[in-house]
Formats: sequence, structure tokens, C-alpha cells
Amino acid sequence: MDYRIPEFSGDRHQVSRRARAKQHARGFEGIFETLVEEHTEAAMMLDVLCRTTDAKQRAALWPKLRRALLSHDQDEVRILCPDLHELVETRRLAQRHDVEARDLESMIRRLDGRAFDHPEWLASALTLRQLVVRHIREEENELFPTAQRALGAARAAELKEAYCRTKAKGGSRSTLASGLLGGTQ
Repeated sequence: MDYRIPEFSGDRHQVSRRARAKQHARGFEGIFETLVEEHTEAAMMLDVLCRTTDAKQRAALWPKLRRALLSHDQDEVRILCPDLHELVETRRLAQRHDVEARDLESMIRRLDGRAFDHPEWLASALTLRQLVVRHIREEENELFPTAQRALGAARAAELKEAYCRTKAKGGSRSTLASGLLGGTQ
């Protein structure tokens, strides 16, 4: 499955973000379907953030996006990655995932250290967007299909339940799914 960033549209007649995310996740099952849906939403959120030049709007958007990205990554590492590190078929991909996750966290910290009106803020946000898009492509084109085959549908469903329970406890799923872009789900 080739990953393409969905274009954000404020037009209420367009298919909802949630529906676009679900459509993009076709072919994936269990936790992989959920993670792909979150990827789609995160990419749209990053797109909105990178389009704004207003420091006040950036200040309002960034904490929500930051929390969503970190929560997604931390929960993915905690719930899915232990299984991936155990499987021969996915071990190398999981190790690469760990390196990329550290790179993303480093870029997030870099953005945290800049004022929203700093001349380099947008360049850093665009770099973060590139890292996230590359990470998503690698997961959705390599890691997830291999892991889904290796784990099987039953284990993917179990991991999805664990992931959703974790999100429900922390409320982090709602950060991705609502509030930042507005509109209906």
C-alpha cells in the first residue's frame, strides 16, 4: 500500500477525516488498521500546522499535535513492538522503527525549544513532517504488512484491544481524532 498524505479540506461536504482514515486503512486488520487510521489523522494535523504562519495558531495547535504524536509512538512501542522484536520476520524492521522513533522525539524536542514566531520554526516543523511521512511510509509499506502476516489476525485483534484500552485510559486517542482540525469525525 503506497502512502499518500490526504489533503485536508475544510469543506463539510467532503468525506469526514475519520472516513478518509478508515478508507486508507483498508487491507490492514486489528492494531494495524487502528495505527494506519491514526497515521492519516496525524498527517492531516501536521499539514494544517505547517500551513499556518500565525504564531498564536501554532501555539494552539502544537501542544495537541505533540501530545498525539508522542502518545501514538509510545503506545505503539509499548503494545506492538515487543511482539515485533520477538519475531525473526520483523526484528530488523522493529529495530529500525526504534531508531526512527528516537529521531522523531528528538525533532519534537527541537520544536519545543523554539518560539512559534522564530524564523526557523516552520523549517523545523516541515522537517518533522518529512520524518513523520517517511516513518509512516516505512511502517505501512514494509513493517505492518510483514507484521500482520507474521502475527496473524487473532494476535492483531488482541493487540488492537490492548492498544485501545491504553488509549481509553490516557484519553490520547481523542487528541488525534478530535479538536485539532475541528469538524465532524
